[in-house]
Amino acid sequence: MFDQTVAIKEVRNESADVKTFVLDAHADFKPGQFISVQLDIENCDERCNRRPFSIASSPTEKNLMIAMKFYPEPSAFKKRMAALQDSDIIKIRGSMGNFVLDETKDAVMLSGGIGITPLRSMIKYATDKKLQLKITLLYSNKTPGEIVYYRDLEEMQKANKNLKVVHFVTRPEESKRPWNGETGRITADAIRKHAPDIKNTVFYICGPPAMAESLSAVLMEMDIDKENIKTEQFLGY
Repeated sequence: MFDQTVAIKEVRNESADVKTFVLDAHADFKPGQFISVQLDIENCDERCNRRPFSIASSPTEKNLMIAMKFYPEPSAFKKRMAALQDSDIIKIRGSMGNFVLDETKDAVMLSGGIGITPLRSMIKYATDKKLQLKITLLYSNKTPGEIVYYRDLEEMQKANKNLKVVHFVTRPEESKRPWNGETGRITADAIRKHAPDIKNTVFYICGPPAMAESLSAVLMEMDIDKENIKTEQFLGY
């Protein structure tokens, strides 16, 4: 466990409503874990000035990275977070969580939206460490423009022969950008199509609660052992 006061090194726009915050810090953690972030907020809500964030970076990278999705009516915490700039100071505590990469079994990762953050950490770690794990990522977003870490995932897929990334877009008609990839939601048929070898495989699900619960039910219907299903729900804040 660590407590640090750290500076924001860089703020990156990942999509229209998602930002990555690169922290001038490095700490011991396992890929998939999260940290707690504390901000100075005068008029905070009932949850006040601390929120959990999955770590998007890998332990193999120099700096810690976290990401946040901003909604049309943000909380006081999100408003303060959105205003952060380079060199601003925040407090972090960590690392925490059991949603971590199993380095002994192949992986199928199912994600939606900002739920990609801990999975990016796992994939980057496996790629940098050259782990001999077959990893299949099925990643769902409403439009192509909402895909977070698209370039990162493309680069890792080129560098890692054991990595397969498949994007699903549920509302391609709402985007001006053409889309020729998979459409619709992630289903049992889609999982079988892109990850036919599901034995001795760990399934990682990360996304909004409704998606996590729905995909967990799909996997149970596919007779996947419960012990091989790991879930992390992003409840929003």
